[in-house]
Amino acid sequence: MRVHVHSESGRWIISHFQDVHNHELLDDRLTFMLPGHRKMDAAALEQMNMMLRVGIKTPQIYSSFVQTSGKFQNLPFLKRDMYNQIGKQQRLIGGDAMACLKFLESTVQANIGMFVRYLADKKGRLVHLFWSDNCSQLDYGLFGDVVAFDATYRKNKYMCPLVMFSGVNHHNQTIVFAAALVANENEQTYTWLLQQFLDALKGKAPGCVITDGHGAMKKAIKVVFPGAYHHLCAWHLLRNATSNLSNPRFTSEFKKCMMFDYDVWEFEDHWHYMVDALGLSDNQWVSDLYSRRRMWAIAQIRDNFFGGFRTTSRCEGLHSMLGKFVQSCHNLRDFFEQFMRCISQMRSREAHSDLLSVVREPVLQSPFLDLERSAAKKLTRAIFFNFRPMLFRACTLKVRTHTWSQTSDTFTLSRSANARRE
Repeated sequence: MRVHVHSESGRWIISHFQDVHNHELLDDRLTFMLPGHRKMDAAALEQMNMMLRVGIKTPQIYSSFVQTSGKFQNLPFLKRDMYNQIGKQQRLIGGDAMACLKFLESTVQANIGMFVRYLADKKGRLVHLFWSDNCSQLDYGLFGDVVAFDATYRKNKYMCPLVMFSGVNHHNQTIVFAAALVANENEQTYTWLLQQFLDALKGKAPGCVITDGHGAMKKAIKVVFPGAYHHLCAWHLLRNATSNLSNPRFTSEFKKCMMFDYDVWEFEDHWHYMVDALGLSDNQWVSDLYSRRRMWAIAQIRDNFFGGFRTTSRCEGLHSMLGKFVQSCHNLRDFFEQFMRCISQMRSREAHSDLLSVVREPVLQSPFLDLERSAAKKLTRAIFFNFRPMLFRACTLKVRTHTWSQTSDTFTLSRSANARRE
């Protein structure tokens, strides 16, 4: 093409045009890859976003599109175009923290009663984020006597600790009462978290709190939950014993002291014998552990209710389940969305257990059929199956004596028919 400006009119004039290409044409098989030929329509964008919301990764989404269309040449876009669209949508929403807060606002509007609080620093950056939805609050009203307080999960883009407040429901399943993302783990942070926990759950403090023994947690619990019994996680204590002493014999004997159903005097005798025999009387860590015995020894905490919790191993199981939804590359918004999907699946499992407890009747096996039948009707299936072995053991007891008074009947029982043996 030859172009020049007309001297009198000042207009551009094409004086010569040649319509023959001066280069080789692209093969028809590759034409669809040119930018001008690629475009994601509204339907494809909506389908991609839906699959992203349920945790499907972008390469798998692209493979799904290819499978649906028959071959990749039939798709009007490439995998790179999907990444570009995802980035474009994120830029339209704004920064990561702002996107997360906007998503939370929409969730609060759809979930009446949801409690959300956050803190920002002087520069407006998000520091702490706490949330509890209405279903979690209702669960806490029913099952909030014992709360496990765990802050060891960090699987997100910024490696921020995820603090989860969990408990146990009537099916012996782990449930989540509240959760938070925090920037640090000092006493001030945990005090703020526990105060938000109280505000969200109508001021009801738990009767027992189970933690891994973190010092800042302990101080915050004393301030915000002064009446709660603080129980240390057995699993973390055994791990600490191994790392601090590297003495397998001590770890084994310590586990007996912690887990066995000793009387107080039996515990004291066993502990002092163990410490003297292993030459640990002057060990500072062992001395500190003994000074906290009312936080971990069964002999010392027998009068308190723990809802079946001895360790935060339930939290470890919760981590495993959450890991199926959350990836380390997830930003705050995606993390929160996938976290709520995980909670939704946990509640679906609870609903299924409700159904099984209603529609199925267990086969009665004990000699006391009426008692067992009554328990089967009043208890959920999971709790009933925990109760039944206790009933079987009770059936083996023999009545040795029976004393009657105006106010009570007193029975003396034995595991053996021999009166000389208990």
